[in-house]
Amino acid sequence: MTRRTASPVASRSRGYCRLAVGMLALAGATAACATKRDLVDLRDEIRRMDEAQSAAFEDLSLAVQRGNRQALDSVAAASESVLDVRGTLSRDLARIEAAILQFGEIVGQNQYTLTELQRGFGDLRGDFQALSDKVDRLGVDSLGLVVADGPMPATDAASFEAEEFDAAVRLFESESQVARMAFEQFMEFYPNSDNAPRALLYLGQVSIREEEPREAIDTYLSIPERYPESEQVPNALYRAAVVYISLEEFEQARALLLQVIDSFPDHSVAEQARARLDEIP
Repeated sequence: MTRRTASPVASRSRGYCRLAVGMLALAGATAACATKRDLVDLRDEIRRMDEAQSAAFEDLSLAVQRGNRQALDSVAAASESVLDVRGTLSRDLARIEAAILQFGEIVGQNQYTLTELQRGFGDLRGDFQALSDKVDRLGVDSLGLVVADGPMPATDAASFEAEEFDAAVRLFESESQVARMAFEQFMEFYPNSDNAPRALLYLGQVSIREEEPREAIDTYLSIPERYPESEQVPNALYRAAVVYISLEEFEQARALLLQVIDSFPDHSVAEQARARLDEIP
């Protein structure tokens, strides 16, 4: 039997095929090994990322919890402050209400006391007048000794009257609330006194102080009506004119100022009246 010998070309072809198959097998094996390492690395990376994410989430949760606690603490502190302020205000309001009630009681007591003083003063005045009348009729002094027939000496009555007028003026100058009462009672008991026109001037000033301008005008204008010969007439007319100017009733003011200028040209208040007249629009 004849043995056939393969040609060199065929041998080389078969060698190339075996080499290619081997390389493919080696490549497949290498690819398979690379894929397993990648999967292992990927799993490790995913695990690390999961752990990092869990840690970050835990940190975030802790931060949120701390923030919530701080917010709750702030709210609690604010609530306590509000309650403290509310309590303080309530106590202050209670004290103010108590003070108002106490003040009202004091005012009421003072008003009652003032009324009683006025009533007592009037009673004493009446008693004194009655006693003076008896003394006049009996003609005795304070020691019970007969001094003379007839009324009390004029010098003593004038001195007593002057003292009362001076006392009323002192009350006015001290801005006492009873100044009006003092002058009104002086006018009641001494309507014919030389000081009566001056007492009316003071009463007019009291009305101005009490913001009663109409009443002041009436009081001032009563002086020339009741005491036309008094030296206080030009003062009374001038003061009434000034009050009219403050009320912007310029025609009435102008008429009174002209009356002062024409009727009392040499009086000290006449120059003031001229100045005021020039200021009237």
